[in-house]
Order: sequence, then C-alpha cells, then structure tokens
Amino acid sequence: MKQLVNFNGKRREIGTYFKIQLKTSSNWSVRNDKIVYDLEAKTYNDIILHNRNGVTKLILILMRLEKNKNNWCSLDHNYIQFKNSLFWFHTESVSHTDNEHYKRIEIPVSQVFNNNSIVKLIDKFKIKIIR
Repeated sequence: MKQLVNFNGKRREIGTYFKIQLKTSSNWSVRNDKIVYDLEAKTYNDIILHNRNGVTKLILILMRLEKNKNNWCSLDHNYIQFKNSLFWFHTESVSHTDNEHYKRIEIPVSQVFNNNSIVKLIDKFKIKIIR
C-alpha cells in the first residue's frame, strides 16, 4: 500500500505505506486469547528496522496451519479457502532482539487478517489512497 502522485508526468511513490511479509507455521499455540509464535529473530528485527528508519511499516501476516494437513484449506474449482487462519502482527517497539534465532511474539486472536483489517491498517498508518 503506497501513495502515488503524478510529478512531471511520471508516477512517484511518496508518503507512508506498509509492506506485508507472510509466514506459515503449524508451530503455534493459543494462550489467553493470544497466538503465541516464535518468530525468526531476523524477521522481528526487520520489523523494528522499519519502525526506526523509515515511513514504510512492515506487517507480519501469520498463516496459522493446523497440525493435521488435511485441515489446512478447502478448495473447489472456484476458490481456495483458509478459514480463520491469517493473523497480522506489528509492534511499535524500536528495540531489536539480541536473540540469535527466535523472538516470541503474541498476536491477539482479534487481529484476523481480512478485508476489514486491511482498512483498519490503512487508517492506523494514515495511508492515503490516490487513484
């Protein structure tokens, strides 16, 4: 999501926007209405780097896979459906992790990634949509 403007007849990116990084995992748990996930330390630090040094925010989307592979999705000739399996994570922290491998994160189960949450993220980061 980014703001594009015309300048001297050319489209240019300006303003605040966010990038999305997708992770899939069957190694997660739910505790106190939060998804507990061990995120790679490098990915966590990438999110922090974006917080510190730029207008581009990095949003993690976790695709929560069940242990049983047969329940990962349903499909027919028109669509593939992943039911209640996508959740978004972002932190306002500017402190990186010194861990070499993982940083444990908690994602509220209310942070389902869907059409409504995209609108909320646009509002959260004050992104302007220009057509």
